Amino acid sequence: IFRVFSSSQLQVCAIPEGSFTHLGTTRELTDFLIAGVKRKSGEKYCKSLPVDPPISLASRLDVCLNGAKVDSNCIIINSILDHAKPSHGDSLVGKGSIIEHCSLDETAINVGNNCVVSGLRGKWYSPVEIPSGAIFQMIPLRKKSENEPLHYVCMFLG
Repeated sequence: IFRVFSSSQLQVCAIPEGSFTHLGTTRELTDFLIAGVKRKSGEKYCKSLPVDPPISLASRLDVCLNGAKVDSNCIIINSILDHAKPSHGDSLVGKGSIIEHCSLDETAINVGNNCVVSGLRGKWYSPVEIPSGAIFQMIPLRKKSENEPLHYVCMFLG
């Protein structure tokens, strides 16, 4: 790596009064993102980790929830959870979980507490189970040609 980058000039821009926050665990990430989020009912801010000022993410933004029971203390952004098959039961999203950039068609998903689920998409023929405290991310790979089928990489961290 040194040989590749040693000829490159490094420049750093320091932001006045900026700070660095290290998020080393799933729980730290979910606490950081959920702290300061207003509850759906407009109650006080959720304060599971002191963040000053709170980052104030919207708890529901560009979301379609059909057949999903969602805890009020979670974040769902840019996602479609469309599950209308009663044979699989309702989709459930647990307390303190974050769902982003997901699009599930006719699929039940059961997300435990304090999880991050990102990029999950498609139609699954059995319920998707994400245990509490886990991170699941599904990332599409680049296609070499238009005729090539789309492939994905899935990361699961516990």
